[in-house]
Amino acid sequence: MTQVSALINATHKDPSVVYRVGPETRVSEAVALMEEKNIGALLVMEGKVLLGIITERDITRKVAKYPSVNSGVIKVSAVMTANPETITPSTQLIDCMELMKEKGFRHVPVIDKGEVVGIVSMRDVLIALVRYQELVAQNLQDYITGSVYRG
Repeated sequence: MTQVSALINATHKDPSVVYRVGPETRVSEAVALMEEKNIGALLVMEGKVLLGIITERDITRKVAKYPSVNSGVIKVSAVMTANPETITPSTQLIDCMELMKEKGFRHVPVIDKGEVVGIVSMRDVLIALVRYQELVAQNLQDYITGSVYRG
């Protein structure tokens, strides 16, 4: 299929824009940022160092487990998934999908030469798959109807 780098370039207007928070950020602030940006995950970073990832799922599970948790007080570091698995821009999309399936991830940070360069979501992967299937279908239709030049 394709590499993750093509997916990042196709789905992110500016690949350098990766939404992040610090470990001391309150969960309520992280939720507000996710809502504002219409995203389901934030990277937790200290400077350029990736510490973890916080997702909608992390937050809902923590609140379900501890209903008295006050998201206005609790810090992201208490809820995040620390040391998340990562992929590189050269990771094949099929391998990214397999990792997501095996581990139950919906978001995977992309690291290049030790620096965060993006994040791939399950939605990004599904969009890429649909586009790929559309291309395959169009190529087959062109071949069957003879609309492709066979010089």
